[in-house]
Amino acid sequence: MKKRCLLVCLVGFAVSAFTRDLVWLGTDTDNNWDLVTDNWFVKGDDTKTRVCFEPGDNVYFLESDWVNPSTQLVRTNTTAWAKEFDIGSIVISNDTTTFTWKCNVGSYVDALCFQATSIDKYGNGALATPFCFQWNCDYTVHGGRFISSNGSSYPVDHRNDTGSMIVPRTVSFFTGSTWDVTGGVGFGGAGNGAPLHVVFSNATFKISQSSQYVSLPKATFHDTTFIISGTTVAARALLFTGDIVITGSTPAVIPAGRTMTFGRKGRTPLDIRVDDVTGDDATDFTVGGMLCNMDVVYSAISDKPYYFGYGNFRKTGAGTMSITHPDNTFTGNVEIAEGTLRLDNTSSPNIRDGYNYRCSTLGAVDGYDRTITVKNGATLFTGNNVPFGLVNTPMSFTIAVEEGGALTLGQTQNNFGQLSLEGGDFSYTNGAQVTWIEYGLMAIGKKLSFSGSTPYDLQVRGTHNVMYLGFTLDSQLDTEPVSPSQPHLTNLWSVVEIEVADITGDSGIDAAIGLPMRDMINMCYPTYGNNPNGYTYDPWKYCYFRDGIRKTGTGTLRLNGVNAYTHTTEVAAGTLLVDGTIATSSGVTVDAGAFLGGTGTVSAVTVKDGAGFICTAKRGQTDVLKMPSLTTQGAVTVRVLNPDATEFSTFNQDLLKVTGLPASVDFTNWSVSFEGVEQSKMFTFAYDSTTGIVSAHYAGGTMILLQ
Repeated sequence: MKKRCLLVCLVGFAVSAFTRDLVWLGTDTDNNWDLVTDNWFVKGDDTKTRVCFEPGDNVYFLESDWVNPSTQLVRTNTTAWAKEFDIGSIVISNDTTTFTWKCNVGSYVDALCFQATSIDKYGNGALATPFCFQWNCDYTVHGGRFISSNGSSYPVDHRNDTGSMIVPRTVSFFTGSTWDVTGGVGFGGAGNGAPLHVVFSNATFKISQSSQYVSLPKATFHDTTFIISGTTVAARALLFTGDIVITGSTPAVIPAGRTMTFGRKGRTPLDIRVDDVTGDDATDFTVGGMLCNMDVVYSAISDKPYYFGYGNFRKTGAGTMSITHPDNTFTGNVEIAEGTLRLDNTSSPNIRDGYNYRCSTLGAVDGYDRTITVKNGATLFTGNNVPFGLVNTPMSFTIAVEEGGALTLGQTQNNFGQLSLEGGDFSYTNGAQVTWIEYGLMAIGKKLSFSGSTPYDLQVRGTHNVMYLGFTLDSQLDTEPVSPSQPHLTNLWSVVEIEVADITGDSGIDAAIGLPMRDMINMCYPTYGNNPNGYTYDPWKYCYFRDGIRKTGTGTLRLNGVNAYTHTTEVAAGTLLVDGTIATSSGVTVDAGAFLGGTGTVSAVTVKDGAGFICTAKRGQTDVLKMPSLTTQGAVTVRVLNPDATEFSTFNQDLLKVTGLPASVDFTNWSVSFEGVEQSKMFTFAYDSTTGIVSAHYAGGTMILLQ
């Protein structure tokens, strides 16, 4: 037993003895290192006795022992290197000189004769590796400046300045170090889904060139400093093609200087996790450059197609992310899953491409079906300028605020294509007004919807809350100008859908809008032509859009504001209560199965077969819905709310007032329906031609139970 133990100990000692740290001495003429000569000495040997490399040895390149500051990696296509070597770690240490690690032939190393277990760079000096290697190990820069001047322009490439792009591994830049892209494309492989993880911890992320795009895979930024130079040309973007983590104790700021892309190869969202590094509600991560789509050519080879990426991303983490560029062009979806996303642009959006390209802080708004979702516990804050585009932009994207989420509107014009309030919190202060165009609180281009578990109440809060109804690409040209004295003015009309779900589960009000709704008015060219909605700074050439609403959904919508929109009002489903005024609307149509009610003033009403009115049972009711005229096209039902408040046998109710005083109203197909299960036609309707009041009262008879 003793002999066997001794043998084991000796074997262990033998293995340890041959794992050495070797320092490269170099030759008298150059510093091209290899693993086959005796130009090494054991680290710590003051005599620097020359030895040969043995399998498993670690290799060191120390500044004080270099023959010259250029070390060259030898490839496998030489006679002496016809075999692979088992090498340990590679350590480079330089404090003052710049160490350049080159390849002996060309700019790529297609196959290595060895793979190190790790590569570490120490010291304050610079390390340049202007070639693409295939290291499969972790690569760590502990200090100094790492100069990346090559990278790869091939989106499917697997090589990089720091090694392989296809092997899961970590490249780290620690305290005081700098990753400086002076040429090439950084980590290369645009959008190739590389499993590489790049970590910046108290380090500097620097781009010193402006000639090519720079790509970065999955990245963690811990108290990172960004120094960005370049150009805003989209093809010169900073491409984030993997998930991003912002952490540490200080905010991260990516300044303006070049365009940026957050997006993967496909439509899979890129995750941006922002920790609460400030410990409060202050901004933790600021994105200052223009966000755009990825548009990169593989190479000049004809069979390599273009690579086009979308800007889909998810904001996660408890921290706050801020986007500050006013006219971003990316077209992907955005999900705010956690924390806060702020749109903090400080200037109005620019107008691009002959007035046909619409941009906004949150990306392109014209011609792209996009969704911005605010999830439970997350917040979208719009800031204090124009975050979503021009006030008369079609805006084909949707913003959806789910249960538990929050949308906070700053003091500005907030323009939405579709705004979907799905149970989330909707908060705002007051709108703003500028000199050459009137701004309100928000504009809705296509649709405003309400759902969830809590009714919404959009009322005036502040001094200038106005909701504009924006036109869509489907707007049509009316036959008449807005003003006969100015026939050059374009007269477009559109209808915005307002969809309300039955949030309360009964006949209660599910959404109320007290904000005045108005037509969209904006400066534009005098003709629609090929440049719809383009600006002209001639204050006499306005574009008027005659807008209307279409109420859908099974719920009840209450309008109690002074509305001035001039196109049609349609109640397609559910109930519309008008307690304010829509008198300027060109007409109100109530479709089959829908109801109209309230105590306010409407324009001329047409009730289709199977539609009706809704009223609350109240004795002595005198405040009723007022309209200039009434046309019925079949059966009309008067639906009585709160029937428990009065017995049907004592029902005597004023229903509405026809202010135009027509000669007669035909009640042949009118009936009363008590909410619930009972219905009866044993009611008499009357029209007072002197007052215009239409009333109903119970006239006796037998009640008929509905099955």
